[in-house]
Amino acid sequence: MLPLHRRLGINPPHAQRIDWKPERMEAAPIGDISIL
Repeated sequence: MLPLHRRLGINPPHAQRIDWKPERMEAAPIGDISIL
């Protein structure tokens, strides 16, 4: 099951924090990486 922000194709700030996991770093959208 894809994270919500990947399903929508957007990166809302609250979704970045909820869906972020270190194990997904390689597949993470640019929006997720930018919050690190």
